[in-house]
Amino acid sequence: MRPPNKIMMESIIVYSHYEYEDSPLFILRAGMPCNRAEFSNAADILAALDEWYGNTEQETTEWALEFEIWARFLLLNGGLILNPQHLALEEVKDEFLELLNDGPENIRTRYEQMFAANMESLKAAWIAADKPEQFEFDPGACSSREG
Repeated sequence: MRPPNKIMMESIIVYSHYEYEDSPLFILRAGMPCNRAEFSNAADILAALDEWYGNTEQETTEWALEFEIWARFLLLNGGLILNPQHLALEEVKDEFLELLNDGPENIRTRYEQMFAANMESLKAAWIAADKPEQFEFDPGACSSREG
């Protein structure tokens, strides 16, 4: 169980294959997928993402890989993408946050804090760490997306 107000390093998984080689997806390892309390609504999250991606003007083939990455990391790693490239998540951020449980792991709070982080700072930390597939990141050590 995480203390709700204590700043902690966050575990970030990086997906940098195929079209994401130069601009990787950063995935917050939010919890354990086997913890049913934390991810009891994984199907609701995926249904909402499917609807939001489907409502874009993109062909399905443009966003299908990214959706598959959401599903795989959510179900297998308890992961949530912080910087989807085929979905303007900021446009549905409030609806998305409502889908996240804020149980013992404070997933909603942690995701909201990491979502606000400057993605260029996150990318710089990843590069400085020699581009590992997973690294630890201090969300309090960077500026927000807004500035």
